[in-house]
Amino acid sequence: MKNIDTIDIVEASETGAYYLSLLRPGIKTVIRLHGEAYTFAKYAPPGRIPTGIKLSRYLQRRSLVSADMMTSPSYAHAEEIMSEL
Repeated sequence: MKNIDTIDIVEASETGAYYLSLLRPGIKTVIRLHGEAYTFAKYAPPGRIPTGIKLSRYLQRRSLVSADMMTSPSYAHAEEIMSEL
């Protein structure tokens, strides 16, 4: 019988999944795509993307690559992420 207190899988946001993987390695993760700040900044009027958003993007990409599964609110957003990976 399996212990009911054991965590099998966790759903998290893009950057939240990165921190989860550091704290609890081995737990399967499902990333809930909702658009990080970088995704929005990329399509905003031309300008410099702030360093904080670039750091967030780095963490987002690390978590996306290691995710076991992702869910997306739209096909277009899923395509956007797939094209980047």
